[in-house]
Formats: sequence, C-alpha cells, structure tokens
Amino acid sequence: MKDWTIIAPGPSLKLLTKEEFQPRGPVVAINNAILSGLPADFWALQDVPVRFEHTWVHLSLEERKNSPLIWCRDVNEARWRELGFRTWGHPDSEENFRAEYVHSAAKVCYTHLTLLTAIARAVALGARYISLYGVDMAGVGYSYGIDYINRIASHWPIRWIDEKKVFGIARQQWESVWKVKFSFVGVKGDESY
Repeated sequence: MKDWTIIAPGPSLKLLTKEEFQPRGPVVAINNAILSGLPADFWALQDVPVRFEHTWVHLSLEERKNSPLIWCRDVNEARWRELGFRTWGHPDSEENFRAEYVHSAAKVCYTHLTLLTAIARAVALGARYISLYGVDMAGVGYSYGIDYINRIASHWPIRWIDEKKVFGIARQQWESVWKVKFSFVGVKGDESY
C-alpha cells in the first residue's frame, strides 16, 4: 500500500472533524490520538499498557479483541496480549531494520518516538505518500487525554523541540532514499513539523 495516514495527538487534531478527515490508505493513530474518535486500522503505542490505561480501560474484552491492531515494542507485546488486544511488535531490536529505515543520527531517539516508529514501519510496508494529521505537539501534553506520566511542564517544550529535530533528520532520509512524500494536514504555526 503506497498511501498511508498517520494521526498524532497534537493540538490541531482537536479542530479536525470526522467530515474533514480524509484518510488515504491504512490509518495509524499514535498514542493519545486514539481518543480522537477517528477511524484507525492500527494503534501505535510504544509505552507499557498502564500508561495508556485511560484509553482502553473502559473497553470490554470483546471490544479489545476487535480494536485496531496495536503496533508496540516487542518487549510490551505480551502485556498487551494479556489484556486482550491483538499486537504486532515493532522490529525495534532488529539492527538491520533501523539501519535501513531510520537515519543513523535519529536512531538514538527512534525507539522512544512513536511518530518515527510508525512512519518507519509504514515505509517498510511500502508507504510512499503519508498524510500526517496532528503532528504539532506542543505545550504540556496532548490534545486528547492527559500527561499520563505526570512530567513537569518544562519537560514538554524541550521534548517537542528535540522530537522536531529528530523527525527532520529522519524525514530527509525517507524523502531522499525511499522517495516518500509527506503532507501535513490541518497543521499551522512554528511548532508544527
């Protein structure tokens, strides 16, 4: 599949209506973007399930089995499965995957940034055009949900600056080596990617 859509939980996502959402190809919702109510084929969640309890605790076992397939770290697969979810672990631990799909300068942050892992996996699955929604993370958290690990407010602006830099490095490789084209939908302002 050449067209993909990735939904991140940045502030612009809250302004997006279901009618305005025009996904192309498979849809990946990352982190708290799963709370947006937008349809998704995959959920990309890097952290342990308890950090996202507010997104799934209300779901019955049947609803969990029928929820989108979760892309997660290999080390968290068993935990998600115990809770009744279907999973597909990220090939984070496979050095050849990282070498091929993520620029060496971005590797140090790669396994911690869900946006990067979601894009890398989509590229590995054939994505050549990726529509990005809500990739303007800023402030002290996300547009949906809470700062689920109670980080101090000063941490967040630093994180978004670092994440934007790492994304820029990885994006150059995806565009030059893999010929991936990106569109940023509904994102405005200096804090956007």
